[in-house]
Amino acid sequence: MNLTPVMTISVILTTALVFAVLVAITRHAKIRRNRIRKSLAVYLRLEAEWKNARTRMYLAGPMGTVGQESTKYTNSSTNRDFVRYIGG
Repeated sequence: MNLTPVMTISVILTTALVFAVLVAITRHAKIRRNRIRKSLAVYLRLEAEWKNARTRMYLAGPMGTVGQESTKYTNSSTNRDFVRYIGG
């Protein structure tokens, strides 16, 4: 099959356009994956820090000198002088 010069140029331009669109879609997908991965890493890091903070608050006991009524801090075993602080 013989292609005229106009048909050859149109085939080349169409191929180049399709290739450029595919490259742009691939690049966009890669950037999106990286953003999702980074945001997930930040989310997991914040969740871990929040869990550690809750654990430290739980281990440290109440802030005042006397525990609040009907809470886990009412007995003398959680006196803040005797509770060991485990933190970062």
